[in-house]
Amino acid sequence: MARLLNLLDLLFPPRCALCGKETDTEYGLCGGCDAEIQYRPLLQTLSVPGGTKVSCVSALEYAGITRNAVLSFKLKGKRRLESYFAKFMTLALEKTLPEAAFDAVAFIPMHKSTRKSRPYNQSEVLAAELAKMLDIPLWRGVSLVRQIDKQHTLSREQRIQNVRGAYAAKDGIAGTRVLLVDDIVTTGSTLAQASGALLASGAANVVCIAAAAPLSN
Repeated sequence: MARLLNLLDLLFPPRCALCGKETDTEYGLCGGCDAEIQYRPLLQTLSVPGGTKVSCVSALEYAGITRNAVLSFKLKGKRRLESYFAKFMTLALEKTLPEAAFDAVAFIPMHKSTRKSRPYNQSEVLAAELAKMLDIPLWRGVSLVRQIDKQHTLSREQRIQNVRGAYAAKDGIAGTRVLLVDDIVTTGSTLAQASGALLASGAANVVCIAAAAPLSN
C-alpha cells in the first residue's frame, strides 16, 4: 500500500489547497501559504439561554488567506486541511484554557438539505480530528430540530433569532464535560444555542471551539 501511495504521489503530486503549487506537506498547504495563515488564539464568553455563560475559543483570524483556506475546506472538499486546522485549535485551547478537561467532543449538526449540497459536515470532520488528537470520544448527540436559514446571509439580530431553539441534545450526556466544535464563530449565536441544549440535557460544562473568528464580531 505504501508503494502504491508513493507511486500515486509521483504521478499526481499533492498540490496546495489554495495556490495549487506542488507541495510535499501532509496538511495540504505549501510553505508560502502556510506562512500567511494568521494564528490569533482568542477567548470569548458566550451568553447561553437561561443566563449561563460558556467559554469560546478560536484559533485563527477569519480574514485574508485564512478565510480562503477555511472556505476551501468547508465548501470545496479540501479534506487535507482538517488536521491542519485541528492542530491550531488544540494549540489555542492549550494557550487560552490550559486547565480545561473534557469527556466528549460534540459538533454543530447540519440540516439534511444543506448536507446534500456539501461534501461533508465540516464541523463534524473537525470534531472527529480533535477527538483523535485529544484522545476522547466523539459524541453525535446534538441535533437540529428544524430548518434554519444560512447564517452568513443575516444580520447579527437575525442570526440570533434564526437559531433560537433550533438545537437539541440527546440523553446520555449528564455530568459530561463537552468540547463543542464549529468551523467559524461570528456572533456566537449558533454555538450558544447548541451549548444551551447540551446544558439542558445535563452536561456538566461546555466549552466551545472554532477554527476561525473575525477579530471583531
